[in-house]
Amino acid sequence: MQTLLPKSGAMSFPSSHPTLHCRMWNEHAFQCLDKSAELLKTELNIIIVKHFGRFRDSHLESIVRLCMEDVVDQQYSEARKQITLLIEMESTERQPPFTLNRHYFEER
Repeated sequence: MQTLLPKSGAMSFPSSHPTLHCRMWNEHAFQCLDKSAELLKTELNIIIVKHFGRFRDSHLESIVRLCMEDVVDQQYSEARKQITLLIEMESTERQPPFTLNRHYFEER
């Protein structure tokens, strides 16, 4: 088995890595989050209509929909903050990403 990296300690990525790849991750991560939230709201709407559609005259369906959309929006906001935090952590110059799992870099 040939090792592609030196055998000493933790392996750090080149200093250009965090900035370059985090910009790409930023865009893709938020696109994924946006699409997930959109799909979740669509599925929730189907479930709400199925279970509460018969209560449309009493406005129960719309009340449940508003409550669920509020919960999804709150979770979306929190997820967005966490993604931003993780991307910032990985893009900081003083602490670039590293791994102790050297086996990922070995040829088989």
